[in-house]
Amino acid sequence: MVLSDTRLTSHQDLTPLQLLERGVDPKEIWHAICVQLEVPVERRLGKNKTKRHAE
Repeated sequence: MVLSDTRLTSHQDLTPLQLLERGVDPKEIWHAICVQLEVPVERRLGKNKTKRHAE
């Protein structure tokens, strides 16, 4: 599980769960996870949704 098993080197090797418990902003944690796991910038907010065409 990402929250409990990932150690974020940018945050003193703490897990995201530990950082949440210490009151770190979830957005900051998410950014650190994305950087460490090399998530492409265009995917960091989720998959792009395709527009549905009117039938």
